[in-house]
Order: sequence, then C-alpha cells, then structure tokens
Amino acid sequence: MAMRPDTDELLLAIRRADESEAQAAALIHALQQTLIPPTPPRVPGLDVAAVYRPAIGEVGGDFYDVFEVAEGDWCVALGDVSGKGTDAAIVTSTARHVVRSNALRHPQPSDLLRVLNAALVEHPTDRFCTVVIVRLRYVDGAWIASMSSGGHPFPVLTRHGSATNLGRPGSLLGLFDDVEFHDVSIKLARGDSLVLYTDGMVEGRNHQDEFYGEARLLGALIQPAASAEDLANQAVADVMTFQTSHARDDIALVVIRNA
Repeated sequence: MAMRPDTDELLLAIRRADESEAQAAALIHALQQTLIPPTPPRVPGLDVAAVYRPAIGEVGGDFYDVFEVAEGDWCVALGDVSGKGTDAAIVTSTARHVVRSNALRHPQPSDLLRVLNAALVEHPTDRFCTVVIVRLRYVDGAWIASMSSGGHPFPVLTRHGSATNLGRPGSLLGLFDDVEFHDVSIKLARGDSLVLYTDGMVEGRNHQDEFYGEARLLGALIQPAASAEDLANQAVADVMTFQTSHARDDIALVVIRNA
C-alpha cells in the first residue's frame, strides 16, 4: 500500500512552488489529503460519518480526526484554524499531532485542549484556532460522550426529532496562556446523533446576503436519515443549495450516531 506524501515535504514544496497553476493545485490537494482522513475509521457499536468540502483554491484550516485511544475508548477532534494557505496548514498539522499524541495521558477533553493550547502558544504564529474534542467511552453497556469546546461551535445532539446545542463556552486556542475549558458529558441513547461542525456550515450566504445560520442547520439535522452518512450528506447539501456560489469557507462536519 502506497504511503501518503510527508506533510512537511508538501508544505515546503508549496512554499517554493514556481510551478504552473495546475501543479500548485495538485500539491494543495495532496496536502489536504494528508490532513483530512478520507473516511473515519469504523467504531464498533457506533455509526460515524464525516464530510469535508474545502473552499476553492487554497489549503484550508478545517480539520477533523477520529481515532481509537484504547478498547472502547475513542477520541474525535474537529477544528478550524484562522486563515488559509500553508501557515494555516502548519497549525492544523500541529494540532492533529498534539491531540493524537496526548489523548491517552489526558482523558478529559478540557485537559487535552489545555495541552494543545500550551503547544500552540509555545510556538506562536499569527494564527489561532477553535477546536472541539469529544471522548467516546463504552461503559457498562452504554456510550458516554464527554466533550469540551475551545472557542468552537457547540456539538449538536439530535434526539427524538429535536436538536440541542451541548457544551459551555471555552477560550480560543493559540493566543493566551490563561485559558478556560469545561467538560460536558451525556449518555448517547439508541437513535441519538452527535454532530460536530465548523463555522463554514452556518456562514454561507444566499442572493439576499443572508447567512444560512444555526437555526437552518438545526432544522436540517432533525430531518429523517437512514444513517450517519445520510445525515451528514443531507446537511451539507442543504448548506450548498442555500449558497449562491462556491463555498467561501471550508465546511467540515462529523456525525456520530448510536445506531
């Protein structure tokens, strides 16, 4: 099986690029593939799906990751780095690496966000990021989802035809040493879905320059869907239909369903 190109090599190639527009676009696409999983891994007992739609032209700052920490213990991270281009991609790459390498030692999402913030502040750039982390644990026959948001849109719980934001406000990451994050935990009942998304989902505009907005998104998320993948695709399609042109910002969405 062929390995993906090294992320650092791709970043360097794009920075130095004097290539044609087509070659530069190919490098950008290759870099995005190293930062965004093509599909989430299979999580036994859960139905997990994700959609990523990059804005046209540059490496975006949205990212997500789903990985197993231990048996019956999974971590989901979704974030948005300010700006675009290789500088944003560097922060994205750092964030994914820090989350993966520290998840085992820091089981609480709020603690993991503090570690990530410290790493970003230690190597300052003109970029900041927002991140939401969800820890999924199978305990006594039930899935428990613990989550914490660092300046990011709250996760949405869909249950029995309604949609509810979960979480408490937290600090942006990469700006200050003194930050505050909070954990919220819920039991995922059968049929519940937990949806994580980046702000590109709600900031699309139509011909009247109206934002798609959170209310429309919540409405889209309570529509019937046969699977997590169907729900993710339906929600993103609704946003894209509302917009009048190509997405101005990246769009990333992860659906976790207790099927």
